Amino acid sequence: MRNSLKFGLMLLVASSVYSCSSDDNDPQPTINLEANLTTDRCKPIELVASPTAVKDVTYAWYLLDSPETKSETTSEKELLGQENKLIFISPEEGDYIIELDVVTAQSTQTYQTTVSVAHEAVDYSSNMSKVYDFLPAVGQFTNALPAWSEGMTAEDMCQQAEEKIANGANSMITLGGFGGYIIFGFDHPVVNQKGMCDIRINGNAFWSQANPNPEGNTRGGSCEPGIISVSIDANHNGLADDQWYEIAGSEYYKEGTIHNYSITYYRPEVEDNSTSEEYIKWTDNQNEEGWIAKNSFHRQSYYPLWLEGDSYELTGTKLANNAVDESGKGTYWVLYSYAWGYADNAKNDDPASAIDLDWAVDEEGNLVHLPYVDFIKVHNGTRQVCGWLGETSTEITGAIDLHVADIDITTAEAQQYDTEL
Repeated sequence: MRNSLKFGLMLLVASSVYSCSSDDNDPQPTINLEANLTTDRCKPIELVASPTAVKDVTYAWYLLDSPETKSETTSEKELLGQENKLIFISPEEGDYIIELDVVTAQSTQTYQTTVSVAHEAVDYSSNMSKVYDFLPAVGQFTNALPAWSEGMTAEDMCQQAEEKIANGANSMITLGGFGGYIIFGFDHPVVNQKGMCDIRINGNAFWSQANPNPEGNTRGGSCEPGIISVSIDANHNGLADDQWYEIAGSEYYKEGTIHNYSITYYRPEVEDNSTSEEYIKWTDNQNEEGWIAKNSFHRQSYYPLWLEGDSYELTGTKLANNAVDESGKGTYWVLYSYAWGYADNAKNDDPASAIDLDWAVDEEGNLVHLPYVDFIKVHNGTRQVCGWLGETSTEITGAIDLHVADIDITTAEAQQYDTEL
């Protein structure tokens, strides 16, 4: 089993160059590597090669099935990393044999250690457990999902959101229009397993049962894609204040996608329960502006009432519109699913709702390898209005760690739908 087991790891520091006085007698580094290490599953552990000062040392870490099956050639071993420190983390119990080769100009020294991964003392939950931040954009369900009442603060609304969707509650919260977001986490780090999807963020997407366009893609109905970002608690303070990495879904590199899109929503001058076509003004960083209407179905305020000030700004990647008026007369809108990589973009039991952490990219769009993540952020990635349906608003009903839930969805299965809008 361990021969095929994939686990996450991350190189924490750049390879160091050590120097000392030359020694004609082939100076060698002395490595202090603990022989036996223990950790719980889904809990990262740092392996450190601490050498004495020797010039031009390089490292190579490998995973071995066991000492009995140790390969004599590096081509048959699974290379883990080439720095002097790495992080090992596994979602499965067992003993893992790690080999370290320390190479100088004169020779190669080989070291071995065993990492024993045990079951946690208190079972992890496969469901998300904590909401750290929640701020919806202006929208027809804002102040209703979850409900705001007089005197409630931002902290109160976070708690409301947590009660609705955490720990398997399976209720619903809205992110409102473009940019509205939520940040949440689990009671453990989510491990990145190679070739497998790692999380699923549940929403309320569904397929159309009566699309009037017979040529329409069947993977459409009510799909309101939310863009996902992830983060590691690198400073170990328990707060989501470290670097974020966006999950680069199927639309990330496409021409219609706008990165670093910003929109500002302005508090309405008049707030009552009447309808209005020019209810809340917005402007963006693309030199566009407009109004958000209040419809007859939802008469409460669409502006988050716990916020102070006359406006607020939200920023993130914006996707091209995915809604089509298939009736041609505004009566039947179909919101089509993007191929993969988003929240509330496909039915919860559909493979395309699963997310692989190996899709994460940095600010320049370069793929990064994260061994695990501690925090997950979802923001509504569309700014569109669908007639009488109102704005497209990402909804969240929960999130699942697929490994702890023992749900196997491969990356290939999640990416099998090559849909084009």
